[in-house]
Amino acid sequence: MRRHLRQLSIGLATAALLAPLGAADPASARGPASASIPGPVNAGNTYKWGPIAQRYEFETSRLERYWHKSGPGQVRNQFGMLTLNTRRHGTLSATLARKGHPFGRWETRMRAHRFTTGHAPYRVVVALVPAGKRPQHCGAGDIGLTSFIPDQNGPATWTTRQLPNVQHTFTRAMSFAPNEWHTFAVEVTKHRIAWFVDAHAVSVEHVSHPSHVPLTVRFTMEPVGGGTHDASRMQMDWLRYWTLKVPDHKPVRGPAPTTSTYAGAC
Repeated sequence: MRRHLRQLSIGLATAALLAPLGAADPASARGPASASIPGPVNAGNTYKWGPIAQRYEFETSRLERYWHKSGPGQVRNQFGMLTLNTRRHGTLSATLARKGHPFGRWETRMRAHRFTTGHAPYRVVVALVPAGKRPQHCGAGDIGLTSFIPDQNGPATWTTRQLPNVQHTFTRAMSFAPNEWHTFAVEVTKHRIAWFVDAHAVSVEHVSHPSHVPLTVRFTMEPVGGGTHDASRMQMDWLRYWTLKVPDHKPVRGPAPTTSTYAGAC
């Protein structure tokens, strides 16, 4: 009997060692693109930003009250993910209605899907926006974490804007296959804004006049053009915020965004 138990224990240990690493990640069962999931690798631990100051894991069945929905569609917690399901028209967003931060690091792990292709698409937009009841100025003052159309090969676009009409933009070729996971992060200091994709720095903007406006996170599904749109979805596995108390463990380098002007601030 003891010999049998000893052989069983050895067999189980061997099976555990041979098991694929992705099996340790519970999110690997959440969609067909599990092989592309960044998993535990993200900018937060790659650059060693220290203890997480605020974290949102969406593990409860009920959506917390500090997530404010706007527009037609559904916002809810689903299978441990913050989920936005659009209708066929209108802009749907979920805003973190809590005290914001003028500086710090924000990162989210997310995926998106376009259910049909017969109509116009939705665009996924993740941005830092002025917190609370502060003026939004029609997007002036926003700092984009990412913007892309689901279920296609990029590009992804990042944009920051300042009054009265200055805009900084950069793009990156990426794959956005159905339900393909990516992590997007931004680090905002008094001297620079740095962006990260899947734990790699991709762009750095030097700042001469920081706004000091507290910022919060907004997730948006934005229709492209008019008419009827394909029902689409975006899902966030987690959202995290770090302070700047711990310096970056490695150098943060990347090309500068392109500076231009824009119309539409208010």
